[in-house]
Formats: sequence, structure tokens, C-alpha cells
Amino acid sequence: ALGAALRSLRLRHDFYDDILKDFAGYQSRFGKDVEAMNRLVTSADLPPIIAMVLDQYPVSAGRGGRIARDAERHMKAAGMNLVSIEEYLQRYDGYGFPVSLWEGHGDELAHAIWASMLLPAISAEPGLQKYRR
Repeated sequence: ALGAALRSLRLRHDFYDDILKDFAGYQSRFGKDVEAMNRLVTSADLPPIIAMVLDQYPVSAGRGGRIARDAERHMKAAGMNLVSIEEYLQRYDGYGFPVSLWEGHGDELAHAIWASMLLPAISAEPGLQKYRR
């Protein structure tokens, strides 16, 4: 509660502030990192990485939406098989899916939503068909 109060008074940075303070530098590094990740995978004759940005506090016009869209742009440019969260951002705009007040990761509902979004991309990937049950 104290941490949340300090963040609301802008006396303590949050996750988004940390990213946005050097957004251009962060994005440049992120772009290089996802490109290297996907190149490592595809150079081993594996299909491109299936990627999706996760956001347990979706706000389409907010800081998270901005960060997510830029992250998606870099993932797509890196050749990853991108599962866009645009529809998720619109549909769940303003919802929160935290595990608890003290744990900010997505809860079981968020994980179910994300899994349902990933499943079509995973099921359609030709390189993964040999693992079907």
C-alpha cells in the first residue's frame, strides 16, 4: 500500500516509468534483443518464435498500450510470428488481472485469455505439427 501511494504521488517510479524514461534507448535495445532471439531459433532450423506481449493491466490509450504496440512492432520486424494484443487491449481496456494486491503478475483469468489467443498460432505452425496429440 505504501509503494502504491508513493507511485500515485509520483515519488516512486513504476514499471512503465522505468521503460519510458529512456524509451528510444529501450526500444533500440529491445529490437536488437528480439532480433537476436529469433535469429538464434531460426538458425537452428526451427520455426520463428511465436510471440505475444502480455499486459495484465490493459489500457489501450495508456502507457502500457503504447509500450505494447512498440514491442509488437519490433517483434514483427524481427520476423517473429506475432499474436497481436490489439483486440485484447480494446476488449479489456481498463480491466485489471493481478494475482493479488502484492503480486502484479496476471491472474488465472488473464492466463486463460492469453492461452486462448496463443492457441491458434501454435496450432497453425507447420513446424509444430509433429507434436500434435
